[in-house]
Amino acid sequence: MRRYMHLSMEMGRTPSLLGNFTFRGRMSTYRVRSFEDAVIFVFDVEKCLKRLDPFAQQLIARIALQEYTQGEAAELTGHSIRTIVRRYADALDSLTAIFLEVDLLSVPPPLSCQEDE
Repeated sequence: MRRYMHLSMEMGRTPSLLGNFTFRGRMSTYRVRSFEDAVIFVFDVEKCLKRLDPFAQQLIARIALQEYTQGEAAELTGHSIRTIVRRYADALDSLTAIFLEVDLLSVPPPLSCQEDE
């Protein structure tokens, strides 16, 4: 998500989930091979994020992109910390499943265990 945020900002495009929210925190550095790669990546991530329900989108925006703590997100949304923790975990699981489905994320093959003879 940090890579998405950073590349969106490099392109001069505010991540769609943030709308008019203000930014917090710092971005990690990531080198892209080409501008076209960055554009494709940002649009692909945005399409995946739009598949989440609005509350999940809000949690991803607040916690992952704006770097609010879960406690701060609970205060901002008016929900209990317990609800935020549970729903944020569900949102991340859903987003991970979507990323896997569209091949934005891949699972490395398991390491094979070789038995000593």
